[in-house]
Formats: sequence, structure tokens, C-alpha cells
Amino acid sequence: MASYAFFPKGTVHVAVIDPGVGSPRRAIAVQTANYFFVGPDNGVLSFTLMREQIKSIHALQNEK
Repeated sequence: MASYAFFPKGTVHVAVIDPGVGSPRRAIAVQTANYFFVGPDNGVLSFTLMREQIKSIHALQNEK
């Protein structure tokens, strides 16, 4: 995720590194001042989000 800042503003970045796929771990979507990030709630986005101004964070849920 270190190269995210080289992408145009408004880019949606998706991280799918999660050895616990299928576990009850939540997926999250984060909107920052410049980008969107989607990934597991396992810390993989932490490095990136420390450098961005976070506008909102949402847990992604499947009601079914």
C-alpha cells in the first residue's frame, strides 16, 4: 500500500491480504480526503491511514 499516493485522487484501493478469509473478521471501507480504501479489519491499512486524513470508516456487512 506504500505506493497509493502515486495514484490519482479518488482512486479506490483494495487490499485482499487476509489469511483469515471466511472468518468473522469484518471488512471495512475507509474514505480519506483523497482516496478510498477497502480491506480486512486486520491492520493491513494502518500504515497508509496514518498518513491520510480520515473522513469516514464503515464496516461492510452482508445482511443475508
